Amino acid sequence: TGAVLKTWIFVMTLCFGRHGCAGVVTGQKVSTWLACHCRAFECFGGVPACRYSFASERSTRLSIPCSANSAS
Repeated sequence: TGAVLKTWIFVMTLCFGRHGCAGVVTGQKVSTWLACHCRAFECFGGVPACRYSFASERSTRLSIPCSANSAS
């Protein structure tokens, strides 16, 4: 359509192997950030049961699986 979009590039690089994975996103929501990490770990061969856990503003723990087949 010719519309101009503001974009960001997400880059993850492994410390020791220096392997990298990058992707372009159009937002900076937490859900986008988590999805970028999940895609990066999939790119690297991932951890089969990876889960991201972080504290929300209300001090509850949230755990978000990388994919539908991740272990609990």
